Amino acid sequence: MKASLDPKQSAIDNYRWSGFAAAIYVAVLRFLVVLPLAVMVLGPTQEISGMCQDSLSGDSVPALRQGVGGPPRLWAILSRVGDKYAKLKSYDFTGTQQMTIEVRGSEYRYTNSVEEASAGTPETTGSRFKLGQMAKIAGNGPASPSLRLGMPGADPYRFHKLPENVTSASLLGEGYVFANGKNNRCDIIQIHWRREQGKPEIRVGNLETLWIDKASYLVLRTSFSKFNDADRPNPHLMERWVVTFNSFELNSPPPEWLQTLKQRSEAQDRALSARMTGKAAPGFSLKDLRGKSLSLESLRGKTVLLDFWATWCGPCRREEAELEKLEKEQARSSLAVVRITNQAPELVKAFLRRTGENFPSLVDGESAARNYEVRDIPTLVLVDKTGRIAAYHVGFLDENRLRAELAKTGMSAQSLPQ
Repeated sequence: MKASLDPKQSAIDNYRWSGFAAAIYVAVLRFLVVLPLAVMVLGPTQEISGMCQDSLSGDSVPALRQGVGGPPRLWAILSRVGDKYAKLKSYDFTGTQQMTIEVRGSEYRYTNSVEEASAGTPETTGSRFKLGQMAKIAGNGPASPSLRLGMPGADPYRFHKLPENVTSASLLGEGYVFANGKNNRCDIIQIHWRREQGKPEIRVGNLETLWIDKASYLVLRTSFSKFNDADRPNPHLMERWVVTFNSFELNSPPPEWLQTLKQRSEAQDRALSARMTGKAAPGFSLKDLRGKSLSLESLRGKTVLLDFWATWCGPCRREEAELEKLEKEQARSSLAVVRITNQAPELVKAFLRRTGENFPSLVDGESAARNYEVRDIPTLVLVDKTGRIAAYHVGFLDENRLRAELAKTGMSAQSLPQ
């Protein structure tokens, strides 16, 4: 299993055209940053109560990340959501999307159905949309406007990045969403996503409103706004979206259409591994959590296992137990385990405090990830004592497979912990 470093890369595979007016361009768009609607009431099961019970301003960001000071309930809820999605082996959500847009003084609403499924990695995460209908709800304009729309979906896979990638949050109240045959009581929380370094703010405000089921910690509804970036003649039109899931299955075999996507992803991973294996390992010099620099050149003569990871990556966290076993044998086996993340040091420190874990990592590693062509995580790169790449693997490795890769460098399995 693995996770993508670029959320937009999750699954831009299904493109369709609708038939109202000119055409609606249906694209699977993945995004992390969005601007919310005011919480919308879309039926009798969505009453909102207790508005503004709890909130965190930008000044309270450290408290949110650390869970110290500020409203502890918000921190606890978002942490549970992140853990829930990080541990899911698969999911299949189905529901509806509803978008409202104003075009030249008239207001329109577009509604369609959506299915979002994952087998645990971005490349095995996809969306399917059925063509919907556009209806005019106010104004004197034409019955259907001529424009293209990009279908956003909710992208449930990204919720495993909570709460590390959130800078502030507010509890707006409570409500109900009907899903899996019952009304589910939800906390309604508005969050402000952290803007990723080096990436543009493609969704105004980086804001989103989540309806989080109190029992399961699943996000059953999300609302946000975004600019119409699919229709170049009308790039400044604001789309207001609400995505609601009315049914879901967890940890079950993924649908057949997703299996095809998985096979394609695995073929790409094999090609990447074959291309990288045997090359000279690109050098790097990065700082660790204490600000001390470490270079690959300083480890020459050792077998080096590079682990590209992130705090929000569920497979990375499961792999950590295997890496810790190997680290205990560093002196005897001349093995150096080097973790590299693109994240800033304060985010990694907050994660370690929250989880109670304690392991070293190099940070701000975008340049190293780029030189090693890392697109998904975890990615493990095994560098032999001569400085060449002996093995390159994308995705989770269990203990037996990890030992088999180490054997390629001449390290015997007996010298490693059992």
